[in-house]
This record gives sequence, structure tokens and C-alpha cells, in this order.
Amino acid sequence: MKKFMAAWSIFMMMGMLSHAEAGFFSFRGEFEADDTVQLFNFTLNSTSNVTLQSFGYGGGVQADGNVVSAGGFDPILYLFDSSGNVIDFNDDGGFPAVNFDPTTGSSYDVYMEILGLAAGDYIVALSQYDNFLNGGLGGNLSDGFAFTGDPEFTQKFTGNSSGKFWDVDGFARNGEFAFDIIGVDSASLQSVPEPSSLALVTLGLASAGVIRRKRRNQANA
Repeated sequence: MKKFMAAWSIFMMMGMLSHAEAGFFSFRGEFEADDTVQLFNFTLNSTSNVTLQSFGYGGGVQADGNVVSAGGFDPILYLFDSSGNVIDFNDDGGFPAVNFDPTTGSSYDVYMEILGLAAGDYIVALSQYDNFLNGGLGGNLSDGFAFTGDPEFTQKFTGNSSGKFWDVDGFARNGEFAFDIIGVDSASLQSVPEPSSLALVTLGLASAGVIRRKRRNQANA
């Protein structure tokens, strides 16, 4: 079991719209350490425009109407296919896509809009800057993340000897996150396995995708 596992206090709200618009899913929780990585899964039954957005850093209003206060950590975001291959990455969404934090004046929440994403199963990883994926944009989820095992790596941004959740400008933050997945048919949140088990996670998701496609094909036969 990972030594510094997040103490999850997770809330998830689901809003289903018409099938043409798919649905929205709002998640909330808290990281325990700097090296935490939160994974989400989502599924598209048909081609759709998908939006991924965090609210923890600068605050805002989630799709389910939840009002989020500013003050959370500076996130980074990776989108993977069902085999764990990187599709896209975002660091700072920037204003006006995400809000400015009133204390720091920075807009560091993530924002990603993918137009015409094909039907299938996908994985999202939310981590804290600068806990990048080993292997970068050409990598795989099974490669793991740069600061795994270092629960206070953000102290390097301040020169302090201890502490967590510092942003790159040296402002103290907290471990709370709020995250929306919009335009999908289903979405769920999962805890992060040991880096050595990530390959099994992606293999399992890929197998589930094959089974789901087979069932859809049989239904349409």
C-alpha cells in the first residue's frame, strides 16, 4: 500500500443531460501529500465534445452548482486513452477559462476542451505541479510520475525545510481539489495504485473497453 496515500474525503455529483449532450460529473476531495495523483475514468458511447476543468486553485462554481473557495494546490492534468497512452496535457488553463486566485493573482487551474473525442474509455490523471509524468507527452501512465515517494517536494519552491502544497510562486496552498468532467456518458474516481501496478490498471481498462465494444456490436447486429 502506498505510504502516502490520500485520506479521501470524496464527493461526487452526477448530472445527466440529454443523450446528445451526454452528462456532467463533479468531483471533490483532498490530497494528503504533494506526490498524490488522482485518477478518473470516463466513457463516451459516441463522439462528443469533452471539457475537463479544475476549480481548487482559483475557486468557482462547478457544473453541479457547488461553490468552490480558492486556496487549493496548483494542478496539472493528463488525458490518456484506455491503454494509458498520453492524448493531451494541460498545466495552466489561464484566464478567462479559469479564475484568478484573489491572493496570488494567478490562474493556475487546469482547463482542457477536446472537440470530437471518439467513443471509448479514457483515463484522466490530476496531480500537483510539477509532478510530471515520466516519459512526458510520449509516455504512458504505467511510466509513473516524477515525484512519487516525495510527499513534500513543493517546499523546493520556497527554500523551506518542510511543508506541503506550495505553489511555484511560494504561496502556501491546501490539498483540496474540485474537478468537473463534462460531455461524457459515465465517469468515476479511483485511488492510485503503486507505480508497479499502473500497467495492470491500464491493461484492465483496455480489456473492459474491448468487452464493452463487443457488447455494443452484438446489440447492433
